[in-house]
Amino acid sequence: MIDDPRTTGELIVTSRLLVMQSKRLMLASVERRLLSGGHDDMRIRAARLHAASDRAHHAYESSVLAWSATSSSEYRLAAYGRLVGLAENLSSELQHGMGDLPAGERFEVSTEVQMLDEFIRQWRDGLLTSVTPTD
Repeated sequence: MIDDPRTTGELIVTSRLLVMQSKRLMLASVERRLLSGGHDDMRIRAARLHAASDRAHHAYESSVLAWSATSSSEYRLAAYGRLVGLAENLSSELQHGMGDLPAGERFEVSTEVQMLDEFIRQWRDGLLTSVTPTD
C-alpha cells in the first residue's frame, strides 16, 4: 500500500504534467541544437517532438479537466485553454468556408468571426491575468 495521501486523480494529473514537461524539455534541447546548425534529421526529430509535446499537453489538460477540483486555478487554466483552442478552430473553419457563400451571408459570417475573435482575445487576456502574480 502506498502511504501517499493524494488521490488517484492527483497522481494522474501529476504524472501527465511530468510527461508534458519532459517532452517540452527534450523539444527545447533539440531546437537549440537545430539553431546551431542541425541537419534534416534534426528537423524531423524536432517536428516529432513538437507533435509529442502537443499530445502530452492535450493529455495533461484532459486529465486536469477530468480529475482536478473545478475551484483550482489549474482547472480554470485548462478550461480556458481548451475553450480558446475550440474557438480558434471554429474561427478558422468559418473563415475558410466564407469564400463559397453569397455576399450577404459572407458579411454575416465575417461579422460573427470578428465577434468570436474578440471573445478569444478576451479569454486569452483572462488567462494571462489569472497566471500573472498580483504582488
